[in-house]
Amino acid sequence: MLSLLTERIDAEALRAGPRLRGVANMAVGYNNIDVPACRARGVVVTNTPDVLTNACADFTWALILAVTRRLGEGGRPRRRLGQGVTIRRSSSTTSGLASVETSPASCPLEIAASTRRMICAAAP
Repeated sequence: MLSLLTERIDAEALRAGPRLRGVANMAVGYNNIDVPACRARGVVVTNTPDVLTNACADFTWALILAVTRRLGEGGRPRRRLGQGVTIRRSSSTTSGLASVETSPASCPLEIAASTRRMICAAAP
């Protein structure tokens, strides 16, 4: 039997399959399975340990980097400015300072700009 974490495998479920030999739980744990009842019937119980270990580690590092690099703060000016943002170059060089002008009542930001992409933004 293949089971999900949301499905309860208890003595009643085991009685429904008298020839059942194994329960494979597609989850890290086995809290949804009555292990003593399975053991009494000779039913093998398996799960998928460590299936989320790499994803959890990746997400943890992503959060660490986001906090240490202050990623949330970098996105706030863009959300605050919304539409109507125009970039004007302050020099004719390939890379230089440019000011961002927005719709009325928004404050300008100084941006270190490259030819085709924005590198970073900071309040003046």
